[in-house]
Amino acid sequence: MNILAWNFEFAPRRGKALPVLKERYAATNADIGILSEVRADAMPDGHAIFASPDWAYSAHPQARKVSLVSKSPWRNVHTPRSGRPLEGRLVSGVTNFEGQDCLVIGMCIPWSFCHVTSGQRDSERWQEHKAFLAALPDELGPVLDTDMPVILGGDFNHTFPRKRTDEAAHSMVLDFLARFHLTLVTEAPPFEGRLLNHIAVRGAAAGSLTRIENMLGDKQLTDHIGAVARLRLP
Repeated sequence: MNILAWNFEFAPRRGKALPVLKERYAATNADIGILSEVRADAMPDGHAIFASPDWAYSAHPQARKVSLVSKSPWRNVHTPRSGRPLEGRLVSGVTNFEGQDCLVIGMCIPWSFCHVTSGQRDSERWQEHKAFLAALPDELGPVLDTDMPVILGGDFNHTFPRKRTDEAAHSMVLDFLARFHLTLVTEAPPFEGRLLNHIAVRGAAAGSLTRIENMLGDKQLTDHIGAVARLRLP
């Protein structure tokens, strides 16, 4: 199965970037897409679920920090409604691939300046990022108590290996993955570029990893490159 992780940078429905982003998404033949910074009215084809629209920022009413898209319908959809730091940045659901149910979790970990220079302006650098990661185990522990294959991904706002990000915050991501026996399949990608959207799995074997370009000529479609991981289920 093909799993895609990418950031659409809130590409609007009538914008010039969206048709190209959707075309590149379709070209990957993604069975599941884990998308960050989308518009709910400007999505690729498929069955989509979203995190809550409220993440303590003033934004377009269709803006969502994270979405999951599948070729098959979703059930057991969960997104926190508890306010900061998790609300609006986390969504999970169960979908099916060729008869196999899979738990999929999408998240958008706050960037280092979240609620520092914008939003609520009441935080210090990395504070919201670390608060999100600290709250994650209690929120996802019950969800991850499953024998199904698990696919977790989204905008981690880190590279692996670490470059130019807070060491303690980076370690918190790795500690979370290790605690729940998740393997990061986008670590040390075999291509150039600063990959911030990642995929981790449990109960699935990783194959190839390919890059999705974020440029069209000299024009930037989105500020993130994307990745597609080829997985093999039991």
